[in-house]
Amino acid sequence: MTPTLFSVSYAGLWGQKRLDVCAFIRKAAGLGYAAVELMGKRPHVSPVDTTAQELARIRETAKECRVEIATLAAYTDFTAPASPGTPSVEIQLAYVAALCRMAAELGAKVVRIFTGYLHDEEAHAREWAVCVDAVRECAVLAERHGVLLGVQNHHDLGVAAEAYLELLDDVGHPACKAMFDPW
Repeated sequence: MTPTLFSVSYAGLWGQKRLDVCAFIRKAAGLGYAAVELMGKRPHVSPVDTTAQELARIRETAKECRVEIATLAAYTDFTAPASPGTPSVEIQLAYVAALCRMAAELGAKVVRIFTGYLHDEEAHAREWAVCVDAVRECAVLAERHGVLLGVQNHHDLGVAAEAYLELLDDVGHPACKAMFDPW
């Protein structure tokens, strides 16, 4: 196991110090971390904002600092309420695909996702099926880019250990792996 520092801690989201990605990588190296996980959204590595030149600069900074970019972290919720006709799952799949491509360019081995939140107890079976199908599609996308998909146990359908294992079994894709949040 490699201790890995997550850039969300330096994104300024909760009033803490905000560092750009390269400054964060230098900070992680200074703290003795051999690896980092980069937040796959603003203000760090957003598919909307991050150019090929910026990815190259991030990769070069990590190389200079001898820090592995281990993971790119996606923020997904495949059961998020959406207006009828809005392709919510497809939009998130496109987001994950973009992060998989970016992860490959950065040399990261894993793209981390969340599943979905239970919004309606009566719709549990439907929401479960939506998550299983979406996670399986994400695993296919990850595999295409030569990275693994990490499903993190979070405050979602996979938060309980039994449900988490059942979800991963239902997905049943070799590129889909378990990731644990040690909170």
